[in-house]
Amino acid sequence: MCVVSMIYDMYKPLPNEWYTLDRIELFKDMVKTAEVFDKETGQPDCADPEKAKIKERIDELEKELVELKYTLIYADRSHESEIKTIELETELENEYRGADYD
Repeated sequence: MCVVSMIYDMYKPLPNEWYTLDRIELFKDMVKTAEVFDKETGQPDCADPEKAKIKERIDELEKELVELKYTLIYADRSHESEIKTIELETELENEYRGADYD
């Protein structure tokens, strides 16, 4: 069995919730490295429909995670003016010490 197949077999049973962008990047790096190893050791590149399904699933999860990441970033930025206003108000409150302050 080629190393690439072993990597796909390891990732196949993992639930969608396990995947993060970092873990998907690790998967891709491992596959690239395994492809080089398989080529150097003469392992055949075995086309397998199951590997294609796993790759499609991981690619779709990556797309969803990237969209979620940018949605969260955008949501955070949409509140920047509110946050700055609150920070300024807090700063002004902290500076005010009242008329009786020495």
